[in-house]
Amino acid sequence: DIETVYGLIQTLKKKYKIDKDRIYLTGLSMGGFGAWSLAIKYPGEFAAVVPICGGGDTSQVWRLRHTAVWAFHGAKDNVVPLSSSENMINALKQYNPDVCFTVYPNAGHDSWSAAYTNDSLYSWLLRQKRFRHQVIRFPAEMLPSYTGRFVSGKQSIRISFRGDKLLMTSGKKSQQLFPSSKDIFFVKEEDPFDVQFVRDSRGAIKSLLIMNAAKRKYTKLK
Repeated sequence: DIETVYGLIQTLKKKYKIDKDRIYLTGLSMGGFGAWSLAIKYPGEFAAVVPICGGGDTSQVWRLRHTAVWAFHGAKDNVVPLSSSENMINALKQYNPDVCFTVYPNAGHDSWSAAYTNDSLYSWLLRQKRFRHQVIRFPAEMLPSYTGRFVSGKQSIRISFRGDKLLMTSGKKSQQLFPSSKDIFFVKEEDPFDVQFVRDSRGAIKSLLIMNAAKRKYTKLK
């Protein structure tokens, strides 16, 4: 029950002096499935996730695009197929290319003994801190360069600015974009996603990527 585990974590954070930017999540077997599931449900909670011989919903793993992940599995696992971890890692790599994956070629279901005695795992864990979007200071005079209409098939997005705000409009819905770098913006909502502007060789914006489950590319109309 991931909600029970999540509730326990919140209780512990209130009771003890815990660094909220350095909470690490791991689990093995069914706990590996739980680790994937809990991290996907609350991606902003953890600095790093270590699922061992687990698996999960590949359509939702994009939510961990900013979370450090190191998964482990045994190649000879006859309880949870190796493909369960492979599918999650392959899906996540589209959004988080730095994800780590270790397969123990001679291990069966018990891949956790080797994983948890791997000193490199703990050194890696302690280097990780929770990702948090930081809004950067952005000159308002730069905003017009991002504006325009972007299309992908029959879908259309319009980027406009009003005052010192950059807005993304799709259909009747408008959302403010907040800059975290020159070309990466995010939406402050319950389920935030990233918007990445792509430039040509001259530095002009030619397309944008909506970094969510679809990872859809929109081309700018001239």
